[in-house]
Amino acid sequence: MTQDPIGLKGGMNLYQFAPNVQAWVDPLGLARFCTRALKALPGSSDIDPNFRGGLDLGFFHEHIFYDDGTNIGYGGDGLFSETSIQGYKCSSTHYDDETMRQAVNNVKNRTKPTLEKADNGEIVIRNNPVFGNDNYSLLMNNCQDFATEVEKDILKIKKVK
Repeated sequence: MTQDPIGLKGGMNLYQFAPNVQAWVDPLGLARFCTRALKALPGSSDIDPNFRGGLDLGFFHEHIFYDDGTNIGYGGDGLFSETSIQGYKCSSTHYDDETMRQAVNNVKNRTKPTLEKADNGEIVIRNNPVFGNDNYSLLMNNCQDFATEVEKDILKIKKVK
């Protein structure tokens, strides 16, 4: 058994604990996936954020928080930031902020071809953002889908490094 199972990736202080385990900000540059109950659905419940199985149909909101206090999530109005981490439960799995930001940017910039009717009546193919402001869907393209795609991209980035 070692006092540093992740090989100093958690920082130099092997005995550092968070002063507020419910709403702490990580000073060492490690981002996390966090969940909370849905605001619009009373009685909904968040889920243990350590459960990241790719089944994106839970009744909870999933969000990404960085160590510097910034954050990003996806909702009915597109990508957004929360004003507070209060009410969230965060995963015990930490990701390097730089890698997380790269993955988020990759996912934010993804497009998909869609057929649309142009003003002149012709059918045209346009590349629209996968996680844009106009294509949120509670069942098929939601906050959990965004988080899952970011996590998948993190794994791809790690394989390349």
